[in-house]
Formats: sequence, structure tokens, C-alpha cells
Amino acid sequence: MKNLVFFAPNLQSLNLNDNCISNIFGKCTFEPDFFTLDFGLRELVGISSLTTISLSHNQIDSIEHPFIFSGLANIDLSNNSIASVPLQLGLITTITNLNLSGNLFRVPRRQTLEKGTAAVLQWLRDRIAD
Repeated sequence: MKNLVFFAPNLQSLNLNDNCISNIFGKCTFEPDFFTLDFGLRELVGISSLTTISLSHNQIDSIEHPFIFSGLANIDLSNNSIASVPLQLGLITTITNLNLSGNLFRVPRRQTLEKGTAAVLQWLRDRIAD
């Protein structure tokens, strides 16, 4: 990824649509406490200006480490194979636009998704206390 930083140090949007990506982390493994609210994808690729990532139309089936999206404002995970949405995703306060449509999960319901990002994030946060 150092080459990406070298050629695009001010990159704000990363489009990885339609790439048959099945796992956001490839074959990497991470310790459960590796990701915190202060460390995310922006730091992983070394581009602090990154605010948008689009991973739609891939084969992603889970979001195992939701805090990887910390610091990002726009996240498109639509049209993948995500089976469940981690409640911790609702704790990421930088998210202003989250697209999860066209995935396999049934909860939250489509009606909640249609209400928009704020409603989805609130729904996720509300379930943490339950």
C-alpha cells in the first residue's frame, strides 16, 4: 500500500466495486482487540484523507471488524452477501452515509434501511443496550 500513498497522498474516495472481493481483510488474521476506535482503514492504508470507500457488488459475507471503518464518512457495502450487521457499526460516529442494501441479512429490516443512515445507526446503537 505504500505505493498507493506515494501516488495518491490526498486520496479521499476509494472505489473497489465489482472486484469479487470476499473478505475485506484478504487472508490476514487479526487479534480481537487489534482494532480500536482510533485505528481504521485510513490508517491501515496510510491515507488519512480517505473519507469514502465503496465495496459494492462484491462477495463480502461478513463485517468481522466493524471498527476498520472508523474515520470514514461514506461506506457502500451494497449488493454483497453480508449475513448480519454488527451492532458495533452503530458506534462509529464519523459515518454519514451507509449503504447496506441488497445483502442477505434480515435484521435490520428493509424498512429501517429505507429510513436512511441515521436511522440504521440509531437502530444498531439501541440494540447494544438490549
